[in-house]
Amino acid sequence: MSKASGFTLIELMMVLTMGAVLAVVAVSSFKTLTSTSSIQGELNTFVGQMQYARAEALREGSTVSICASSNSTSSSPTCSGGTSWNSGYIVFSDANGNGSYGTGDTLLRKQAAFTTTDTLTASSSVSFFTFNRLGFVNNIAASSVVVMTGHAATPASSTTQCVSVGVVGQLAVQSYGSGYSSGGISWSCS
Repeated sequence: MSKASGFTLIELMMVLTMGAVLAVVAVSSFKTLTSTSSIQGELNTFVGQMQYARAEALREGSTVSICASSNSTSSSPTCSGGTSWNSGYIVFSDANGNGSYGTGDTLLRKQAAFTTTDTLTASSSVSFFTFNRLGFVNNIAASSVVVMTGHAATPASSTTQCVSVGVVGQLAVQSYGSGYSSGGISWSCS
């Protein structure tokens, strides 16, 4: 009598169960990784546009603004006046320094809306930032910071990132739960 080789049904079921558990863990980790990468990319773009606006204000020696816009890619973009920046935003030379794109202003850049359902919102009801010729932000009080909070489509602490904007034009990107407190100025990413 020869011995049969192969797997028993119990061994096969154990291997399939372990494979399913590993697949669930891998898919969950991958989803978190892609959500985190997505929001980080969008915040990096925002920071880049803010740095560009500040650099242009310094270079031109005049006022440059960046504002939230719901029609940023149209031929005649406007500032939306809202605090939701995921719908797009524009950078422009702001002749009268009012933070609103209009007659006499020159459009410098426009950023399309996020392609994902991620969000980017500003604290303190800020819908625009205006940099003066010295690189300072005109519409932020000296003792405050505006926090731009980016959330992935499904908000979670692991996929939340923030950008703080201070009066002197400094930008800081932080992860959920971190923040700053010194000299009467404090903020946290939540």
